[in-house]
Amino acid sequence: MLRDVINQHVRPRLIPFQLTTAATPSCTVNIGYGSITATRSGTAGAGTITPRTPFTRGGMLFMGQTSTTGGYATYNTTTGSNSAFAYSMLANGGAATDGAGDGFLFGWDSADADLVMNQDVLCVSNYPKLVWGKITGATGAVAIGSGDFACTRTGTGVYNVRFAVCFGQIPVIVATGIAGAAASTSRITSKTASGCTVTMATQAAVADQDFYILALGQRSRSDAGRARVPLASTQRKPRIVAGTITNTGGTWSLTTGARDISTTITDTGAGDFSITLLRPFAREPIVTATTTTQRAQCGAAATTSVVRIQTRAAGGAATDTNGITNVFVIGSDDVSEY
Repeated sequence: MLRDVINQHVRPRLIPFQLTTAATPSCTVNIGYGSITATRSGTAGAGTITPRTPFTRGGMLFMGQTSTTGGYATYNTTTGSNSAFAYSMLANGGAATDGAGDGFLFGWDSADADLVMNQDVLCVSNYPKLVWGKITGATGAVAIGSGDFACTRTGTGVYNVRFAVCFGQIPVIVATGIAGAAASTSRITSKTASGCTVTMATQAAVADQDFYILALGQRSRSDAGRARVPLASTQRKPRIVAGTITNTGGTWSLTTGARDISTTITDTGAGDFSITLLRPFAREPIVTATTTTQRAQCGAAATTSVVRIQTRAAGGAATDTNGITNVFVIGSDDVSEY
């Protein structure tokens, strides 16, 4: 059974994309071509994504680099944007690299940040669907989302993920390492409508690592007649919370999301902070984040209302850097999973 995904603000919209940057042609949009344009900035791995219809407020970029083991993607701005989203794709040591990236944009088509009510999240796709889960690195066991995923650990840090129900086309897939002793990144390969391979690594060294995964695609095989329609998911009472956290001189502050996230940000170390959700989920949610000039990891939600984020420098060390971190949380308001 599918349920509409909600957000508590007026007119939320999500735009999935998959793109490839290269010297020639400069940038190719493979998924989301009707919703965004993308250009390469002239240097390897760097470009700008522009939604055909800008958000009115709160635009956020979430992106992963899938071409190199240990690689990652960053958001190239310190202030955020509603209409243009600059990014860089980087190899394991932080060197800029052309290649492929999966991700999505999220924001609102209303200027009203104070009106709080359940709203369907809209997506331009033919019957869009979002599934999410959590995988245990040591064994490949599915800790969240067992009705949507099957997973087999085929070697150190390598996981064969299969969807319980295939998408109509290849979906956008983002995997995020859950914070541990060392910074980790994900690489998504062998993507089909029925699954993918996820490789987790610390820098260039493949390693077992717990991770969150989300897959966003359409149920139809056809692109004909696409329109903005409600995003659906299989888990009960699905809800999205998203916000932007700004770091200035080592001090964290909430820029976007004040009606969903406490304005009190807990600083727990260099590049390390926790946010409190004002409306707790009934069960542990999953989290992804993209940040300025750094890679990001997500701490496991210690409770249903606290999310910990760790940002890392190119070499993997925890660090404070002036800029922003976009945080995306999806969970359930029902104690039962399905």
